[in-house]
Amino acid sequence: MERGITLILSVFTSHSFSRQDLERVQRRQKREELNQKISKLLNEREMDALLVASRFHPAPIVSQLINYLAPSRPFVVYCSAKEPLVECFTQLKERGCVLNMQLTETWLREYQVLENRTHPLVNMSGTGGFLLTGTKVVLE
Repeated sequence: MERGITLILSVFTSHSFSRQDLERVQRRQKREELNQKISKLLNEREMDALLVASRFHPAPIVSQLINYLAPSRPFVVYCSAKEPLVECFTQLKERGCVLNMQLTETWLREYQVLENRTHPLVNMSGTGGFLLTGTKVVLE
């Protein structure tokens, strides 16, 4: 990594670049250092739990991160739509590395309680999203 930084700096010193170009290179270097720290942290120890809540499709994220989860540890994946979690459920089931998987909908119905009457609130959200939960196991 040091050689790459030195090479980049020597190229910049021999040419005239704007301040924005230099800042862009520094941001890129910081991102690379952060990625290396995260990779080192993941490889050094196993995680106690896995929680995924992303705007992106959860299946590729979960399939990569489940490898870093310690055995007999829980995982939870949240998604606003059901279909991506069904695909994730199928992929994990095919791998056979999880037990007790459940796909549930999170929805809360609030009630208004008044004297001599109780009824659901008039203004409620339509859905809260979906959760895929389970426990990782080791295949031997």
